Amino acid sequence: MEWLGRIIITPTMVLKNRWQMQMIKLSPRERFVQALSKHPELLQRVPQKYLASYLNINPETFSRFKHLMKTVKM
Repeated sequence: MEWLGRIIITPTMVLKNRWQMQMIKLSPRERFVQALSKHPELLQRVPQKYLASYLNINPETFSRFKHLMKTVKM
């Protein structure tokens, strides 16, 4: 059982550690750009306040980044 538990838990812990390192290393703007470049449909499917919380960004800052992205694309 211990071996099976390790097989199941190890990949999950690796993903968690990568996420934590990104939170430390990347700036809020970089986290925003990276998340939306990987999953652009999230803005349509998930409320902005939840995305901001997930990225550890203030909702106001998230809104500013979103506005900047729209002006840059035009």
